[in-house]
Amino acid sequence: MSDATRAATERPQPAGTRDLLLRQAERLYAEHGIAAVSNRKVAEMTGTANNYAVGYYFRDKPGLIRALVRDHYDEIDQIRKKLLRETPHPRSVRDLVWLIIFPTVLHLDELPTPTWYARFNLHAITDPVWRGVLAEEARATPSTAETWETLLDSIPGVERRILEFRAELVSTLSARAYAGYEEQLATGTQSPVSSWRSVGEFVVDAVTGMLTAPQTHPG
Repeated sequence: MSDATRAATERPQPAGTRDLLLRQAERLYAEHGIAAVSNRKVAEMTGTANNYAVGYYFRDKPGLIRALVRDHYDEIDQIRKKLLRETPHPRSVRDLVWLIIFPTVLHLDELPTPTWYARFNLHAITDPVWRGVLAEEARATPSTAETWETLLDSIPGVERRILEFRAELVSTLSARAYAGYEEQLATGTQSPVSSWRSVGEFVVDAVTGMLTAPQTHPG
């Protein structure tokens, strides 16, 4: 056992420390970027005297990031499963895009304010290191993976590899839209949209157009 691990296991951890670490990490990552925030800084911001608290609960920074992503993805997954049960067949391409986009939008709308998740997610999705983590966690969420498969299979006249490339663009486009609106809410900046649901409808329209646009070259 290393000195760091021994120190962490020998010091008692107050109830709720894990959730506090997650929330403080999310806020710091949202404000400063993931690379700029150390595990020590996260622990300091929780008020704990144990600088090895992140190691105690999450092992390392990648473990902390995965736990943070998984906490949100689990809640988003439950919302998507409910919407899938409530959305009748047959489903149009726009219906399927709505089922991809709106669970995240509704989750953001339900979070206590101020929210930090959208800005954290943008930092993660635009960083090659952490983008892979998000992709792995998304693939491990059955409702997300299955809905994407159904959506891509329902779009005619566009090669699958082109659709998959467009799907990658969708992730960045939607993340920027969510983070931008979250920033506007946090700073009190006037926004052209009036609610999270309005942001969601805007993104659904944009993504539907992007995915169904004609393929004008062989790629």
